[in-house]
Amino acid sequence: MDRLKMARLLFLAAACVIAAPALCGSSESSTFFIDWGRCELSVSGSAEITPKESGNVLAWQYGAALAAQKEILRGFIRSLDRLRVGAFATARDVLLEEPVKNENIYRFVSEYRRREVFYSDRLVKIKAVFPFFGETGFVPLFIEAGRSRGSFPGYAEFVHSISFTGLVVDARGLGRKPAIAPRIFDGEHMLIYSIDTVRTESFAKWGGVRYTKDPDYRGIEPRVGANPLRLVALKDEKLIETDIALATSDAMTLMQDVETRANLEQGKVIIIIDAAGLEEAEK
Repeated sequence: MDRLKMARLLFLAAACVIAAPALCGSSESSTFFIDWGRCELSVSGSAEITPKESGNVLAWQYGAALAAQKEILRGFIRSLDRLRVGAFATARDVLLEEPVKNENIYRFVSEYRRREVFYSDRLVKIKAVFPFFGETGFVPLFIEAGRSRGSFPGYAEFVHSISFTGLVVDARGLGRKPAIAPRIFDGEHMLIYSIDTVRTESFAKWGGVRYTKDPDYRGIEPRVGANPLRLVALKDEKLIETDIALATSDAMTLMQDVETRANLEQGKVIIIIDAAGLEEAEK
C-alpha cells in the first residue's frame, strides 16, 4: 500500500473518531476557529518541549514542533464536523461519503506552509490559517459547484427588470446560520440559487456567497458590483437554518434579466446575518 493510500485511510479513520475526548494530562493539544465572515479556518497546535537524556534544546524544540504540526492535522479534522456544507451535511459527512477526496485534503494540510510558530521555555505553538477559497483554498478540493449551470427557474409572468450586478440579502433576525453551499428559495419554495448554478472557477475564487454582519457590507462591495439588488429575506419556518427565502415577487425581479443571471453564475451574492452566527470556536 503506497503512502497516499495509507494517508487516506488514516485521515478517514481519524475523521470517524473526531468526537473522542482528548486524553487527560496530554502534553499536546489543538484548537480550531471558523470565521465565516472572512472565509477562514484557523487551527492551533501545541506541544511541550521535553528534555531528554541526549540531544540539545534545539533538538527538543524541533521534536515539539513536529508534535505540534500533528496537532494541526488533528484540529483540522475535528473542525470538519463543524464546517457546514449545506442543508444536512458537514464537511465530515462529505468525506465519509466520498473517501477518495481524503487524499486531497490530507496532502493539502500536510503541505500547507503558511504557519506561525511561537516558542516559549516549555512550549511550541503553531498556528495555521486555511482560507476556504482562492489560490490556496481547501473547500474546492472536496465540494463541487456548477453541476446545473443555467438552471435558474422561469416564471410565466413577465416582470420588468433592469440588470443587477449582484444580490444582497438581509437575513438578520431570522436565526440563519452560514454554510458553504446555502440555498435560496422563493416564497413558494422553488429553488432559485445554489452553488450548482455557480461557475466552477468562480466558486474556487470566492465561493457561492459571502457572509457579513455589516448592513453596508463595507470592504466587500466589489463582490456585488455598483448596482446590486438588495432584498430582505422572509421568515419561513419550513426552511432549515442554512437556507434563505425571498418573496416570490422579488425572485421574479431577480430572475428576469439575463445579465443578472450571468452575475449570479459568478457567485456575486452577499448574505447579511446576525453577528452571533459568523464565528465558531471549538467547544
